[in-house]
Amino acid sequence: MIITKTNYKTSSWSGGTTTELFIYPPESSYQKRDFQIRISSATVDIEESNFTKLPGYNRVLMILDGQLELNHQGKYQKKLSQYECDYFDGTWETSAKGKVIDFNLMTSKSLQGDLKYKKLVSGTKFTLTISSKGKLIALYLISGKLLSEADERILEQGDLIVLQNQGNVHELQVLEDSNLIQIFVDY
Repeated sequence: MIITKTNYKTSSWSGGTTTELFIYPPESSYQKRDFQIRISSATVDIEESNFTKLPGYNRVLMILDGQLELNHQGKYQKKLSQYECDYFDGTWETSAKGKVIDFNLMTSKSLQGDLKYKKLVSGTKFTLTISSKGKLIALYLISGKLLSEADERILEQGDLIVLQNQGNVHELQVLEDSNLIQIFVDY
């Protein structure tokens, strides 16, 4: 499934905007907290902010632009730069300093999620594949341009590919140098 940026839902929060790229199951909602997987990106437009508590969820946060200093009260502090991640429990009291654009993966406690940054060089090919049951693999294009060979669609900055079924393979041709995030969820 290819999801383009024209299909995303953007809303405001106290420190900027948040854009929901993907939610599973599809009929679930962030507001009701009945989702298993949520992929989003947010802007933090104020110097100091507080994270919304999300009991029952694990979070992975990656910085796309800027630097962010996280303070997980009573746990640890961590400074994140571009493409660095932090993994934390949604129940933690978390505050932050810094104006950034970030990328978020939220999963229910029964799931394991991960984010990995990858750079692709123009003229090469890249394959997304799911080899076993109980996996979701997605790819978010930060910059560049890819050609989906299966349906000859061009993916551009901000587009997302989601694969959920065992044996699902997606071949991509790299048309321009590209930066992307690979999203992995085991369930």
